Amino acid sequence: MVTFCIILCCTELCGDRNSPLDIPDKTVRTYTLQGATRGRVYTVSIQAYVNTTSDSVQSGWVDFNEVEPGLSSPENLTITERRDTSVTLKWDESVGMADISYYEVNYTDSDNKRTSGNTTGPLIIANLTEGRGYTFVVKSVSSTGKRSPPSNEVKYTVAPTKLESVEVQIPPGSSMLNSTWSLGSGRRDGFETVLFTPEGNITDTVSGSTTFKEFSSLSPDTIYSFTVRAQAADVERPGSYKYSNYTERVDVTTDEDKPDQVTDLAATGATSSSVTLTWNKPVQENGVVVAYVIQTILLSNSICVGSTLISCEDCRRREYNYMAAIDEKVVECTNRLDDVIKKSADFSSISYTVTELTAFTNYTFVVWAFNTKEPSLKEENATTLEKSPNAPDTVNILSYTHSSIYINWTSVSSEGVGVIESYRVSVLLSHTASIDISADDPLAYNITGLEPYTEYTVSVQAKTSASYSALRDIHQITKQYLPTKPRLVNNPSAGIDTSGSTKSPYIDISWKEPIPPNGVITGYLIQWKEVLNPPSSGAETKEVDSTARSYRITSGLSHNKKYTVSIQARTEYLQNSPVGWGKTATRTVSTLQSTPTAVPKVSDAVKEQLSVKKTN
Repeated sequence: MVTFCIILCCTELCGDRNSPLDIPDKTVRTYTLQGATRGRVYTVSIQAYVNTTSDSVQSGWVDFNEVEPGLSSPENLTITERRDTSVTLKWDESVGMADISYYEVNYTDSDNKRTSGNTTGPLIIANLTEGRGYTFVVKSVSSTGKRSPPSNEVKYTVAPTKLESVEVQIPPGSSMLNSTWSLGSGRRDGFETVLFTPEGNITDTVSGSTTFKEFSSLSPDTIYSFTVRAQAADVERPGSYKYSNYTERVDVTTDEDKPDQVTDLAATGATSSSVTLTWNKPVQENGVVVAYVIQTILLSNSICVGSTLISCEDCRRREYNYMAAIDEKVVECTNRLDDVIKKSADFSSISYTVTELTAFTNYTFVVWAFNTKEPSLKEENATTLEKSPNAPDTVNILSYTHSSIYINWTSVSSEGVGVIESYRVSVLLSHTASIDISADDPLAYNITGLEPYTEYTVSVQAKTSASYSALRDIHQITKQYLPTKPRLVNNPSAGIDTSGSTKSPYIDISWKEPIPPNGVITGYLIQWKEVLNPPSSGAETKEVDSTARSYRITSGLSHNKKYTVSIQARTEYLQNSPVGWGKTATRTVSTLQSTPTAVPKVSDAVKEQLSVKKTN
């Protein structure tokens, strides 16, 4: 039976083969020698032998190369101190190790660059590169140069260096912000940018070596702050980064932009000469709205007839000549109506009454909102109310009679006043009601039913929905006409004239001027005739002048007769015509009877004489 014998001994004891290890199993081809000390060198020899009944036959010894049991890795590798670009490594020696000559420290950076160093104890590794991650391991090295497996790994990432400079620019008139920075020294995997805004912070990353970041759609006239820091992948925390310190903040203010339109623009409270405008400030001022301009534009021809500046006295504003901007941006108007200054507290809601407007006119009111940029505008149309029109320029007498006056008049322009609806003709000193005539009818009217020889004031007014115009007057006296009856003071009275030798009957008649006279009285016609049956056709007549107010009729009278007495007046109308006499006032009167001759009166002396004679 073949068996094996293995001799395991230290290098120093390799000559001692007196204590072989017997392996009776001839099938064994490998064997593990237990109890070897790590870090010690051994020489291993092997021989085979055959046992016989009487003895054993042994082969010669076969020596293996010197062998060294596997070294144990250092334990509990840790980083005991971290500085900006250095770390201190410390570890524990494996238990049971011997013949450790030194330790080999290996570390690999983020770019897979490997570095080694030897030490007999804790090691400070300096001059690490900023922004790089490092993986450290330690191996034990024996005196023969045998190295143990690596220890546990420890990792460390050196933070990137702070960037040296940052520049932030805003292109004029733009809502963009462009930021650039220097790359600086060290390694980095990208950059973290932070934009501080009134609404909150905007954090973003820029990968690789890009040193530029653009922000768009920024709010106008707003202060923004920008900072940036470098980042490097953190090998200690996969998926995370190590960061440099932030750069100093750079503050910039975006330029103003065109503001929104004013809101809630309304034109109310229109009168014939004014309109009240109200509005609220733009939702987005895109800066600070420091002024409003109201333009008053005629809708008919787009001519701006006036402007009003409403400015804010204490609004925050930049050094900017916004007055010049207003002059440049706003259409030129013929005149500046008003300059109004308001406090900022009253600048968010505006009410302003535009005056000096023309009645019944369509206007477009343009309200401009100004910051330091292009102004915005909003329009609102309104029509002023009608007002009293002008009176007709002239009223003309076309013709007239004793009872009528025929007039016409010039038309009144509706421009600036309203729609001329009608004209009113009024006659003073007349009971005739005013006459309204449509503006569409001929501008003429025949006034009838007037009194003769009367001075009338004829007035014409134009009318809009607002009211009537002033009166345009003309005066005219109607023509003379047949007069009315003279006014008898009393009934005619009869009497007998005894002044002469003949007792003659008479009739007295007295009167007053007719009312109305219907003209200038030029005389009176008195007629009388006896009342007969059948009536007689003839009559006595007498004309007296216009100043006469009484007359005694003596001609053609008889005693104790009934007479019809009449009187008529005459005006200049039909002066020389038989029909020129007016209406007749008529009365009936009887003359008196004739009386006997009177007995002579006896004096008292004669009466006394007669009495004496009778007594005797």
